[in-house]
Amino acid sequence: MNKTLSALAVVLGLALTGCSKTPAEKEAAFLAKGKALLDKKDYPRAVLEFQNAIQTMPKRDAEPYYMLGLAYAQLNNMPAATQAFQTAVEINPKHPGAQLKLAEIMAESSNKNAVEDAVKRLGTVFGDKPEDTEVLHTLAVAEVRLGDLSDAVQHLQQALSKAPTDLQSSIGLARIKMTQGDRAGADAVMKAAVQSAPKSVETALAAAQYFLLTKRVDEGNLEVHRALQLDSNNEPALVVLATIQSSQGQTGEAEKTYKRLSQFPDKRFNYLYSIFLFQQGKRDQAVAELERLAKADPHDKDMRSRLVAAYMDVNKFQQAQDLLTEALKHDARDPQAMLQRSELYLRLGKSAEAEKDAHQLVELQPESSNAHYALSRVLLAEGSQENRRHELNETLRLDPNLLRARVELSQAWIDAGDTGAAVDTMNRTPQAQKDTAAAIIAGNWAFLAHGDETRARTGIDRGLAIQRLPALLYEDAILKTIQRDYAAARKSLDEMVKTDPENLRAWTLLANDYSAQKQSRAAVLQLQQVVTQHPKSAKLQYLLARWLIDSGNQSEARSALAAAKSADPAMIDADLALAQLDYSAGKLDSARNILNGVIAKYPKSTPARKLLADVEERAGNISAAIDQYRAIVDVDPKQIIALNNLAYHLLKNNPDEALTYAQQADQLAPDSPAVQDTMGWAYYRKGLYGPAVQHLKKAVAKDGTPLRKYHLGMAYLKTGDEKQGQETIRAALRADPSVAKESNP
Repeated sequence: MNKTLSALAVVLGLALTGCSKTPAEKEAAFLAKGKALLDKKDYPRAVLEFQNAIQTMPKRDAEPYYMLGLAYAQLNNMPAATQAFQTAVEINPKHPGAQLKLAEIMAESSNKNAVEDAVKRLGTVFGDKPEDTEVLHTLAVAEVRLGDLSDAVQHLQQALSKAPTDLQSSIGLARIKMTQGDRAGADAVMKAAVQSAPKSVETALAAAQYFLLTKRVDEGNLEVHRALQLDSNNEPALVVLATIQSSQGQTGEAEKTYKRLSQFPDKRFNYLYSIFLFQQGKRDQAVAELERLAKADPHDKDMRSRLVAAYMDVNKFQQAQDLLTEALKHDARDPQAMLQRSELYLRLGKSAEAEKDAHQLVELQPESSNAHYALSRVLLAEGSQENRRHELNETLRLDPNLLRARVELSQAWIDAGDTGAAVDTMNRTPQAQKDTAAAIIAGNWAFLAHGDETRARTGIDRGLAIQRLPALLYEDAILKTIQRDYAAARKSLDEMVKTDPENLRAWTLLANDYSAQKQSRAAVLQLQQVVTQHPKSAKLQYLLARWLIDSGNQSEARSALAAAKSADPAMIDADLALAQLDYSAGKLDSARNILNGVIAKYPKSTPARKLLADVEERAGNISAAIDQYRAIVDVDPKQIIALNNLAYHLLKNNPDEALTYAQQADQLAPDSPAVQDTMGWAYYRKGLYGPAVQHLKKAVAKDGTPLRKYHLGMAYLKTGDEKQGQETIRAALRADPSVAKESNP
């Protein structure tokens, strides 16, 4: 009995001792656990321990926030890392680690003010003459961003004099030397780095990447093998090796290396095998590999997202939807799942569902660039261009480094006819992205659209010097075509289609060049030849159909369009072309059926509704045409043709509403003779004959069709100008006697 009581007392004593820990002791325990997990590279669990440490202290302490920032940085969650470091320095402005890490992040920014703040921050904490190599390296990074290369070199050399094995400083110094055209100097820096740390895997790997960057593959290969001799399981080294093997055509060896990587637990690299399989056309194997990885860790959202994307790539839409439905069942506010479901709905033609997800995503994350970008994609599909440009601007406001959004916004401005805005958009590209292929290509398009051939030529030559990409070759051909150098343009296009035989733009331009030289038959023959070689290409079949239509061969054009639809049932352009052929042939019921099918899938498709309105007008169903024009204007209030036609059709029965729409069109296109005619006739219908004459005179002066002259003559009569009115009406009737019936005053 006494023994039992004694044991119970010991247990109670231990429990009481545990409960008596102070908040500071609890914080220290959580910090110790977190640091141990950080050392073991178990970053998610380290985050939890540091968050526990934060919650234990009633008065905030900077250290757990600093450690939390380090853990988030290792997880590549830089927004969360930045927030943690900022909180740490708010609590303790003299915390050197947090200040340094925050400065490192700011030094990499594309915002000049942020970079300048990083330099100021480092000076405040570490003084004018810092000794720490990491501080010196961060200073150098900021100075490179600010264009102070001489100061950057000085600080990097200072860092290397203190720590010859400081790899980051060696890499930074070599990069500056390369920028300055001093390849020998860059070689010397990397050679010294290798000599100072002959047993360092990281240094050998850095040397390998440097040699690859300078296109010395053999030397790079030697260094990566040296790295693997030092550590045969080094995953970054295996990635570089696989890249070299793939680039040299050693696909079998590359596959073995990538497969080996897939067996490692590091999530940064184990999915690369699936990407390689996709690139090799082994799509089913690639999907199976991603399914294996996703099953191994069901909580890995990134792997789930990769699997969903793979399902969509191989048209396994139901599997993608099932996976996303299950994810959203567990977390209805999962932004990644919501984002992908919106994209999936777009692929399936469910624009209303896609728009609902995208709007909800923006509501949940109003400061998320990805959310606004997703909404811009939906608006693109719906043809709502102005709203799309707004969302792309919001995307770039939130993330200036999202290059694909910048490229799309530039193209959207070109499509809208504001080429100056397109050039300005690309001029604002962050410095670190200006030499990327995507930025160079988009910039060239802006220059070409703006008519700046000199800057376009410079950009194209700069891009081609880096890599002869099909997109750059196409721009080269465009510029040469503009300058009427068709032979040189054809050479660039021939080079282009050798690497990308199904490139629609290349074949279109090649055919246009033949046509410009009055060789249209040769263009059709060449397109027929390439379609024979690629019969399953919906894009090429469609292009051939367009040329056959233009050449008057509608029968063969229908066959080509049918082949395009067979290859890609979702190809709307083929549907619209078939409907246009039926409309032109007077087969209005057939055209209507096709267009109604398109609109059922894409209710906000402006081209489909415009053509359907034409069909209904020709069939005499004016009320049905009005319905289509209303639907177009509801989606995009700046559709001038729809506004004008809607106003014109409403004139007879509802002149007040007609005038409202006509005025909207007039604000958008005050120089359009069609709009001025509608405005004038609307005033006429309302009995306002003075304004009617003013607008109708403008219309006739711009383009005096018989109908517009007849309208003007009628307005003259109503103002009491009998002579001018009769003369104008007689002239209109001589040209077209039917205008009197059409006007029906």
